Amino acid sequence: ENIKKPLVELRLVTRKLMEGKTDARIKYSSKNIFGDLSAGFNSMADTIESEFKLKNHTAEIAEVMLSEEDARKFCKKLLHSLLKHTESQIGAVYFINEEKTSFDHFESIGGNEDIAQSFSAVHLEGEFGQVLASKKIQYLTNISEETRFSFSTVNGQLAPCEIISVPILSGKKVIAILSLSSIKKYTSESIKLVKSII
Repeated sequence: ENIKKPLVELRLVTRKLMEGKTDARIKYSSKNIFGDLSAGFNSMADTIESEFKLKNHTAEIAEVMLSEEDARKFCKKLLHSLLKHTESQIGAVYFINEEKTSFDHFESIGGNEDIAQSFSAVHLEGEFGQVLASKKIQYLTNISEETRFSFSTVNGQLAPCEIISVPILSGKKVIAILSLSSIKKYTSESIKLVKSII
Protein backbone atom coordinates (compact mmCIF):
# COMPACT_ATOMS: atom_id res chain seq x y z
CA GLU A 1 0.00 0.00 0.00
CA ASN A 2 1.16 3.50 -0.76
CA ILE A 3 2.56 5.02 2.46
CA LYS A 4 2.76 8.51 0.99
CA LYS A 5 -1.01 9.14 1.04
CA PRO A 6 -1.57 8.73 4.82
CA LEU A 7 1.63 10.66 5.63
CA VAL A 8 0.64 13.57 3.37
CA GLU A 9 -2.84 13.64 4.93
CA LEU A 10 -1.34 13.54 8.44
CA ARG A 11 0.91 16.49 7.62
CA LEU A 12 -2.00 18.51 6.11
CA VAL A 13 -4.35 17.84 9.03
CA THR A 14 -1.57 18.58 11.54
CA ARG A 15 -1.02 21.95 9.85
CA LYS A 16 -4.77 22.73 10.00
CA LEU A 17 -4.85 21.84 13.71
CA MET A 18 -1.87 24.10 14.35
CA GLU A 19 -3.73 26.93 12.54
CA GLY A 20 -6.58 26.60 15.05
CA LYS A 21 -8.97 24.48 12.99
CA THR A 22 -9.79 22.21 15.91
CA ASP A 23 -12.32 20.18 13.91
CA ALA A 24 -9.64 18.91 11.47
CA ARG A 25 -9.45 15.10 11.37
CA ILE A 26 -7.67 12.46 9.31
CA LYS A 27 -10.02 10.48 7.09
CA TYR A 28 -7.55 7.68 6.38
CA SER A 29 -8.68 4.36 7.82
CA SER A 30 -6.94 1.02 7.57
CA LYS A 31 -5.95 -1.97 9.69
CA ASN A 32 -2.27 -1.15 9.50
CA ILE A 33 0.16 1.04 11.42
CA PHE A 34 -0.98 4.15 9.52
CA GLY A 35 -4.60 3.42 10.41
CA ASP A 36 -3.57 3.11 14.06
CA LEU A 37 -1.60 6.36 13.79
CA SER A 38 -4.58 8.11 12.19
CA ALA A 39 -6.96 6.88 14.90
CA GLY A 40 -4.55 7.99 17.63
CA PHE A 41 -4.12 11.39 16.01
CA ASN A 42 -7.90 11.84 15.72
CA SER A 43 -8.35 10.89 19.37
CA MET A 44 -5.75 13.49 20.34
CA ALA A 45 -7.50 16.06 18.10
CA ASP A 46 -10.83 15.27 19.84
CA THR A 47 -9.20 15.99 23.20
CA ILE A 48 -7.67 19.24 21.94
CA GLU A 49 -11.00 20.37 20.50
CA SER A 50 -12.84 19.52 23.72
CA GLU A 51 -10.29 21.37 25.88
CA PHE A 52 -10.31 24.35 23.50
CA LYS A 53 -14.12 24.61 23.75
CA LEU A 54 -13.95 24.24 27.53
CA LYS A 55 -11.41 27.07 27.81
CA ASN A 56 -13.46 29.31 25.52
CA HIS A 57 -16.68 28.66 27.43
CA THR A 58 -14.90 29.17 30.76
CA ALA A 59 -13.42 32.44 29.52
CA GLU A 60 -16.85 33.62 28.34
CA ILE A 61 -18.41 32.81 31.70
CA ALA A 62 -15.51 34.49 33.55
CA GLU A 63 -16.05 37.60 31.41
CA VAL A 64 -19.73 37.60 32.38
CA MET A 65 -18.79 37.20 36.04
CA LEU A 66 -16.40 40.15 35.92
CA SER A 67 -18.62 42.46 33.87
CA GLU A 68 -21.52 43.01 36.25
CA GLU A 69 -21.61 44.71 39.64
CA ASP A 70 -25.36 44.40 40.32
CA ALA A 71 -25.97 41.00 41.98
CA ARG A 72 -29.28 40.30 40.23
CA LYS A 73 -27.95 41.22 36.78
CA PHE A 74 -24.79 39.23 37.51
CA CYS A 75 -26.80 36.11 38.42
CA LYS A 76 -29.08 36.49 35.39
CA LYS A 77 -26.10 36.78 33.02
CA LEU A 78 -24.28 33.90 34.72
CA LEU A 79 -27.36 31.66 34.47
CA HIS A 80 -27.93 32.61 30.85
CA SER A 81 -24.34 31.74 29.95
CA LEU A 82 -24.40 28.46 31.90
CA LEU A 83 -27.73 27.41 30.36
CA LYS A 84 -26.31 28.09 26.91
CA HIS A 85 -23.05 26.20 27.38
CA THR A 86 -24.44 23.24 29.35
CA GLU A 87 -27.64 22.96 27.28
CA SER A 88 -29.71 23.23 30.47
CA GLN A 89 -33.34 24.35 30.44
CA ILE A 90 -33.56 25.63 34.02
CA GLY A 91 -31.09 27.55 36.12
CA ALA A 92 -31.56 29.07 39.58
CA VAL A 93 -29.54 30.74 42.30
CA TYR A 94 -30.45 30.57 46.00
CA PHE A 95 -28.77 32.63 48.74
CA ILE A 96 -28.67 31.87 52.46
CA ASN A 97 -30.96 34.24 54.38
CA GLU A 98 -29.69 36.55 57.15
CA GLU A 99 -30.90 34.16 59.87
CA LYS A 100 -28.98 31.31 58.19
CA THR A 101 -32.11 29.15 58.34
CA SER A 102 -33.01 28.84 54.65
CA PHE A 103 -31.80 29.30 51.11
CA ASP A 104 -34.09 31.77 49.41
CA HIS A 105 -34.65 32.01 45.68
CA PHE A 106 -32.72 34.94 44.23
CA GLU A 107 -32.80 34.56 40.45
CA SER A 108 -33.80 31.94 37.89
CA ILE A 109 -34.37 31.28 34.21
CA GLY A 110 -36.74 28.70 32.80
CA GLY A 111 -38.50 27.44 35.92
CA ASN A 112 -42.09 27.76 37.02
CA GLU A 113 -43.29 29.46 40.23
CA ASP A 114 -42.46 26.39 42.34
CA ILE A 115 -38.76 27.04 41.78
CA ALA A 116 -39.07 30.21 43.89
CA GLN A 117 -39.67 28.24 47.10
CA SER A 118 -37.04 28.34 49.82
CA PHE A 119 -35.00 25.35 51.06
CA SER A 120 -34.09 24.70 54.66
CA ALA A 121 -30.47 25.39 55.58
CA VAL A 122 -30.94 23.37 58.78
CA HIS A 123 -32.79 20.20 57.67
CA LEU A 124 -30.72 18.89 54.79
CA GLU A 125 -33.72 18.45 52.52
CA GLY A 126 -34.45 17.88 48.86
CA GLU A 127 -32.01 18.28 46.02
CA PHE A 128 -29.77 20.52 48.12
CA GLY A 129 -29.42 18.32 51.22
CA GLN A 130 -26.38 16.42 49.97
CA VAL A 131 -24.82 19.63 48.63
CA LEU A 132 -25.06 21.23 52.07
CA ALA A 133 -23.77 18.12 53.83
CA SER A 134 -20.79 17.51 51.53
CA LYS A 135 -20.13 21.06 50.29
CA LYS A 136 -19.45 19.48 46.88
CA ILE A 137 -21.14 19.53 43.49
CA GLN A 138 -23.91 16.95 43.28
CA TYR A 139 -25.40 15.30 40.17
CA LEU A 140 -28.90 13.93 40.40
CA THR A 141 -30.02 11.50 37.73
CA ASN A 142 -33.24 9.57 37.09
CA ILE A 143 -35.28 12.32 38.70
CA SER A 144 -38.88 11.68 39.64
CA GLU A 145 -41.50 13.52 37.63
CA GLU A 146 -42.78 14.77 41.01
CA THR A 147 -39.82 17.15 41.41
CA ARG A 148 -40.70 20.77 41.90
CA PHE A 149 -38.08 21.63 39.30
CA SER A 150 -40.19 21.65 36.17
CA PHE A 151 -40.85 24.08 33.42
CA SER A 152 -43.79 24.97 31.28
CA THR A 153 -43.93 24.24 27.58
CA VAL A 154 -46.75 24.55 25.08
CA ASN A 155 -47.26 20.81 25.64
CA GLY A 156 -47.44 21.04 29.44
CA GLN A 157 -44.93 20.63 32.26
CA LEU A 158 -41.60 18.86 31.70
CA ALA A 159 -39.46 17.42 34.48
CA PRO A 160 -35.68 17.39 34.16
CA CYS A 161 -33.67 14.22 33.57
CA GLU A 162 -30.66 15.50 35.54
CA ILE A 163 -29.85 18.28 38.00
CA ILE A 164 -26.45 19.70 38.86
CA SER A 165 -26.38 21.46 42.24
CA VAL A 166 -23.33 23.59 43.01
CA PRO A 167 -22.44 24.97 46.43
CA ILE A 168 -20.96 28.47 46.50
CA LEU A 169 -18.66 28.71 49.51
CA SER A 170 -17.33 31.57 51.56
CA GLY A 171 -14.59 30.00 53.61
CA LYS A 172 -16.13 26.72 54.76
CA LYS A 173 -19.74 27.93 54.73
CA VAL A 174 -22.22 27.43 51.90
CA ILE A 175 -23.64 30.89 51.18
CA ALA A 176 -25.44 30.12 47.92
CA ILE A 177 -26.47 27.24 45.72
CA LEU A 178 -26.54 27.25 41.95
CA SER A 179 -28.85 24.71 40.33
CA LEU A 180 -28.96 23.63 36.69
CA SER A 181 -31.53 21.23 35.24
CA SER A 182 -31.68 19.48 31.89
CA ILE A 183 -34.25 17.30 30.15
CA LYS A 184 -31.39 15.17 28.84
CA LYS A 185 -28.18 13.74 30.30
CA TYR A 186 -25.35 16.20 30.80
CA THR A 187 -22.29 15.67 28.65
CA SER A 188 -18.90 15.22 30.29
CA GLU A 189 -17.96 18.58 28.71
CA SER A 190 -20.86 20.31 30.51
CA ILE A 191 -19.82 18.79 33.84
CA LYS A 192 -16.19 19.82 33.27
CA LEU A 193 -17.35 23.35 32.48
CA VAL A 194 -19.34 23.64 35.70
CA LYS A 195 -16.41 22.28 37.72
CA SER A 196 -13.98 24.67 36.02
CA ILE A 197 -15.84 27.82 37.04
CA ILE A 198 -16.36 26.92 40.68
